[in-house]
Amino acid sequence: MAKQLNLSQDQQNQLKPIFQAQHQQAKAIKSDTSLTPDQKKEKFQALRQDTMAKVNNVLTPEQQQEWQQMRAKHHKGGEQPPAANPQG
Repeated sequence: MAKQLNLSQDQQNQLKPIFQAQHQQAKAIKSDTSLTPDQKKEKFQALRQDTMAKVNNVLTPEQQQEWQQMRAKHHKGGEQPPAANPQG
């Protein structure tokens, strides 16, 4: 992701904790046996939206557009989503 979006070192430093927090929260949701599958789905959707908002605050408008295109391509293909691998 860093190479595709031409992220500055400062941007990479800002994004790393966002993605680390997303990963930890996703693990917590996945392992929470008190949640129904529908509740987990809702929590994952909320987590994705929250992460997207935080990432968009770091990226320039051009980078935001490129990231959206990268994510759209992911949904069509089978590669790892850009949000899960900030180092690209």
